[in-house]
Amino acid sequence: MSDAPQQAESRNLLKPGKWSALPNILVDGGAVKNIRAAALRCYLAMVRKARWRKGGKVIISQPELNKLTGVALRTVRAAIDELETSNLIVRLSRGGGRKGDAAVYQVVVQDENRQRLPQLDGLRRPMQCRQQK
Repeated sequence: MSDAPQQAESRNLLKPGKWSALPNILVDGGAVKNIRAAALRCYLAMVRKARWRKGGKVIISQPELNKLTGVALRTVRAAIDELETSNLIVRLSRGGGRKGDAAVYQVVVQDENRQRLPQLDGLRRPMQCRQQK
């Protein structure tokens, strides 16, 4: 009889690799109060898919976000724009232009001084140079 509570407790523990951490900017920066529910759903899906060893890069298509979140495709586009204007994500490159092509984003992680991770600055320069030409 004493084994039952221990088994129930072990099932409820967070196991390594079974959860994702959220960047502090979401709550500490006040973004969670200012963004819509659809944008928050997309952001959470992007955080889940982010490759943190590569600076928070996410390679994901809009239809994939649609499937993961249940948000309509048109709303996914608006949510991505909202996340970009809120400085929660940065688009590093667009998809190939064909239906379902994935774009590359970076989940922005900032400290109190609003300094971006060094990887972001290095990856963003080529995009800025291309846009100025």
